[in-house]
Amino acid sequence: MKNIKANIMKNGAVLGQMYMDQDLFKDVNENYYISKESDSEFTNHAITIIGWDDTVSKSKFNNATRDGAWIIKNSWGTDWSDDGFFYISYDDEHICTLTANYEVSNSNNYEYTYKSSDLVGVPLLTLKNNMYIASKFTKQELNNKELINRISFTVGENMTYKVYISKDNTLNDKTKWIELTTGTSSLYGIKSVDLENIEIEDDFTIILEVNIPSSKISSIFTTCDFYDDNDYITFTPNKNFMSADGTDWTDMTNINGSIKCQPNIYVYTKQSPKIDIGEPIQDGNTTSIEINTVNVNTENIDFIVKNKNGEDISQHFQIVPDYENNKLDIVSDNTVDGEFTCVINYEGIEKEINFVLQENISLKDTTNMKIENNNIYVVIPSTENFNYQKFISNLNIENTSVTTYDSSNTNVSNDNSLLGTGSKVETNNNEYNIIVVGDATGDGTIDSGDLLGVVKHLKNKSRLNEKQGLAADCNYDESIDSG
Repeated sequence: MKNIKANIMKNGAVLGQMYMDQDLFKDVNENYYISKESDSEFTNHAITIIGWDDTVSKSKFNNATRDGAWIIKNSWGTDWSDDGFFYISYDDEHICTLTANYEVSNSNNYEYTYKSSDLVGVPLLTLKNNMYIASKFTKQELNNKELINRISFTVGENMTYKVYISKDNTLNDKTKWIELTTGTSSLYGIKSVDLENIEIEDDFTIILEVNIPSSKISSIFTTCDFYDDNDYITFTPNKNFMSADGTDWTDMTNINGSIKCQPNIYVYTKQSPKIDIGEPIQDGNTTSIEINTVNVNTENIDFIVKNKNGEDISQHFQIVPDYENNKLDIVSDNTVDGEFTCVINYEGIEKEINFVLQENISLKDTTNMKIENNNIYVVIPSTENFNYQKFISNLNIENTSVTTYDSSNTNVSNDNSLLGTGSKVETNNNEYNIIVVGDATGDGTIDSGDLLGVVKHLKNKSRLNEKQGLAADCNYDESIDSG
C-alpha cells in the first residue's frame, strides 16, 4: 500500500488489476466494491488507481474488516457509476497484487518510435534465475543515421536488469552486444531510461537481460494472444525471442508450440545531427552558401576561414549565418584575395567549402578618372589640385588592401596630401600608376611649371620620364608636341 500511495503522489496514477463482477458492489449506484479470493482467484479488468481515502467507512462495502478505500477511475465512460469513478476497499484481495506505473513521454520529442508490441500487456511471463528477451527492429529510413535518445522496457519485482543493443542483429555472440543501461527494479512496470545518443545506421536488436535471485520469482509485462480474441495484434515470426542463456533462442510466436507473445520494448530516436551545404555563389566580397541543418543546436556551430596554406585568417571575414533562410554569408574585409576554405564544425561533424576571392579595384565615377593598362588617369581643372581624399573616395575596392604613395615614394594616408603624376597605388597583387593629365612635374597641380617642363623636353634640355610623358600627352595622341 505504501508503494502505491508513494507512486500516486509521484506520478499521479497507478495501473491496477481487479476482478470485476458488478454483483459485488455494495449499492445500486455501484460506488463501493470489494472482492475476495472466494469470488475469483484471478483478475479480469484493468483500472487506474488515482488516489485514496483512509476515512471511507468499512460499512460501505460487503464484508470489509477495515476502513479506507482506493479511488478508481474506470474506462467505461462518465455515464457509469459516479462520472466513471468508484471506490475499492483496502480489503479487496486483488487490487494491490498487480500494479504498475507508466512514464508517458511526449512523442513530439522524438522523430521515430520503434515498438515490439502495439499494446502494453500485463505481468504474465513468470521468470526464475536468468532470462534474456530480445526484439529486432527494422530501421525506418535506411539512408539516415539516427540517435537513440530513450529506451523503455518491461521490469518486475526483485529483479536486476541489463539492456544491450546488437547493431548487426547478432544474438548468439555476446561479445558484439553493447551495454546501454543497467539497474534494479522492485516493482512491476515499464522502465524508461534516457541514453546518450546511441547512433544506429541499420536494423538493430535490443536485448533485455534480467536476473532474479534463486529464492525469488518475478514476472514481466507481456502481450499474449490469449487476450486477443479479435485478432487485433499481429504476431510476427523472427522478431521477438527469449532465451535462458543468451545463446539458444526461442521465437516468442511459438512458445510451447501454441502460445504467441510479444515483449514490451520501445525505442525512441531522432535523426543524427546533419549539416548539408551547397555550392558557393560569389558576389563581390560576399560568398553565399546554402546551409541546411538537422537536429543541430546552431548556437554551437563554429566557423573558421583558412587560406591555401591552412592558416586561420578568420579575422579578415565576417560569418553571417541565417539558419531560418538556410543561408550562410562569408563577407571579406576587402583586404585579402585568393583561394580560401570555410570550415564548419559541430560536435565532430566537419564540413568544408572552398571559395575564391578575386582582387578587384574599380572607379565609382569615370567622368574624370579612368583605369587603363595599370595606369589611373586623372583629369582636373587647372585651378584645382588632386589629393588623397579625392582619389580614395572614388575607388571601389574588393578583396584587396590599398596602399598609396606620392611621387617621392612616401606612404600617403592623409586626406589633404597631394597626389600627382608618378604617385602609385599598391594592392595585394597589382601596382597602379597615377597619371594626372597635364601635371608633368608630379606635384599634383597644373601650372606654368608643367608647361616649362614640356618645353625643356621638346628642346632636349631635360627629358620627361615615361609617366611624366603620359601626363604631358594632354590630347592622347601618344606624342608630346605643341598640340
